[in-house]
Amino acid sequence: MISGRKVFFCMLALLSITASIGCASASAAVAGKVNKPAWTMDIPPSAAQWEAESSRARIVIFRLQKENDDYALLPLNVFVNKDYHASLYPEHQAVSVSVCPGVSSLIVFPGNRKSGMVGYGHAPDVATPVLHAGSTYFYQIAMDDMGQVAGRWVNADQAKEVLSSVNIQAHTLSRVDSGENCPSESYILNSSVLFKFDKYDTAGLLPGAVQTINELAAAIKSGHQNISKIVVIGHADPLGSARHNQFISEQRARTVMNHLISAGLDAQTLSAQGLGSSTPVRTDCDKYSSQRELINCNQPNRRVEVEVYGIKKPANQ
Repeated sequence: MISGRKVFFCMLALLSITASIGCASASAAVAGKVNKPAWTMDIPPSAAQWEAESSRARIVIFRLQKENDDYALLPLNVFVNKDYHASLYPEHQAVSVSVCPGVSSLIVFPGNRKSGMVGYGHAPDVATPVLHAGSTYFYQIAMDDMGQVAGRWVNADQAKEVLSSVNIQAHTLSRVDSGENCPSESYILNSSVLFKFDKYDTAGLLPGAVQTINELAAAIKSGHQNISKIVVIGHADPLGSARHNQFISEQRARTVMNHLISAGLDAQTLSAQGLGSSTPVRTDCDKYSSQRELINCNQPNRRVEVEVYGIKKPANQ
């Protein structure tokens, strides 16, 4: 009979991870002075590790043991939204991290045992899928035989089956914002249904765009009993210069903000900002060569997000 762990490894062929049955969980302590308590590196897994709060999403990042792993002694430093989270060794899962619903970013970068420095250099961001409040997501990381970092999202049921016997590595302190100030509601508007390509002002709006924005304003007003602030965030695709992308993302956010005000939302609660092309949700468009293919592939990256902070009306109202 094939074990669940073997099946799990086979399904993760992308990471070239193979089964290891009955692996002893590593446990270490930092040597200290006499009579000082030991610093425990591992804690046993529990179901609480995977339970997400109703208003936030949760991410569990883990690293399993490979056979003949030349990089087993090299930690993989993990950053969530550019904040340090963990330095993972094989056969460990990091302490789960709560984040706001929506899209977050991950960076995984090999650590340096000699220098002890923790950073990510020029490592690329990996955009998460759209994370939903109350849900937990599992991301497996590894180093391939060439020393390159690889990672993939894993089905929750499969991940839990394996991680139920994998210790939680708890010897470092996560600096990630716990998501306590999450928006009460987030909306994503695809710029391709709002603006003509490379346009950003009212004159560049597509037919039906104003109606879409008006409907969004109505949904925001009807869904909240109190609104403290609304942040409109523009995003551009990576085509073109960084300066132009920053400009167009800011201007698109400002245009949407102005139309939300025209639709009846309080101008005092609204602000607009642009993030250029710094937070893409799709990062695999380099495989296309033609301009048309690149434009189509990057469509999800051209977007405007509207974050609403306040108190939502109860569902029965």
